[in-house]
Amino acid sequence: MRRRRGGVELFPAEAAPAVGGCFADVAIARPVPGPFTYRVAAELVDRVRPGVRVRVPFGGRREVGFVVATSASCSLLPAKIRAVERVLDETPIFGEELLELGSWMADYYACSHGEALSAMLPAALRHGRDSRRRRTVAVVPGIGSAELEEIEASQVKQHRLLRALIELGGPIEERALLQRWNLSTSPLRALERRGWVRAEHVLVPVEEEPFDSGIERRRPEHLSSDQAQAVQRIASALEQGANKTFLLRGVTGSGKTEVYLRVIEDALERGLGSIVLVPEIALTPQTVSWFRSRFRDVAVLHSRLTDAQRLAAWRAVQRGETRVVVGARSAVFAPLPRLGVIVVDEEHEPSFKQQSTPRYHARDLAVLRAQRAGAVCILGSATPALESWRNAHDGRYELLELE
Repeated sequence: MRRRRGGVELFPAEAAPAVGGCFADVAIARPVPGPFTYRVAAELVDRVRPGVRVRVPFGGRREVGFVVATSASCSLLPAKIRAVERVLDETPIFGEELLELGSWMADYYACSHGEALSAMLPAALRHGRDSRRRRTVAVVPGIGSAELEEIEASQVKQHRLLRALIELGGPIEERALLQRWNLSTSPLRALERRGWVRAEHVLVPVEEEPFDSGIERRRPEHLSSDQAQAVQRIASALEQGANKTFLLRGVTGSGKTEVYLRVIEDALERGLGSIVLVPEIALTPQTVSWFRSRFRDVAVLHSRLTDAQRLAAWRAVQRGETRVVVGARSAVFAPLPRLGVIVVDEEHEPSFKQQSTPRYHARDLAVLRAQRAGAVCILGSATPALESWRNAHDGRYELLELE
């Protein structure tokens, strides 16, 4: 019986003897079974590791996939195994923890492994990009009136563009230049072929993200007895390095946020990172400012950011430059190297449920990720979800209450 993998016919393992070399199992972000086996060329062997993105042929297209495993042998027919074309990362963008979480999501939420892993990434990384660049053009030094006279009568459009670039005296974004003069790229390419204009690609500066109102939240000198007890219980679990989930119940104004802040302070002192998930409607500049007034660097991961802003924040977290992440449901996938605390504020809110594939619930993934990382998870609410209340009643969560 034949089966298909990566758009080609393959034979079952017993149909061919194992062949040596290097092979990669690649998860594709499409609703298809997988992963798919690809051959790795000798020059790419050192770069292909679990967690990196690769570009591979898939059917009649080229797709960005994620390496989930590698092996030194394969029982498929060698002539039927297609090759990895390009490796997109120097270092893995997924660690072992997130790769395993993606596998669990694929099984539990009935999606492919690739779809689960794709949901964890900013749009730029999902589509095979890692930076936003723009093409700028400028006149070559020494080009001036002589060249203008040479093409003034015969090449009117080229003459207009060259004169504009000479008058500007510096580089300008190609798209803006052509839009301003209402021209196609043809006259510009002609000037480049003449050697009178040169082009280069430059990184687009990341705009300042709009989630900081400048409002400070002062650190109170004293906590209430309920707050102090909650902080002590959670900090004790953090100190022991034991995974534990706490259900923190308290009405609005009872001081849940201060409990979160104190626990995160403790985690940072221990060299651990923290993720704070809030409902979409609650992610406001004021909320972010509260955390930034306590902690110097806070990454914001939210759909209202531009692709460039999300990518910059995600990379800062991955590099360990930022150890506190605040965001909506997708922030549960933040690639913190050492995770200590995950907070889900207003955990009963329905907006934590993703409505598109993979249809995950961020609260449930927060609990699971904390378990796998040996971290502490705090679920805060004035009106806990019934399932959370039951888990606390049955002893799976520890209930902490603020009067």
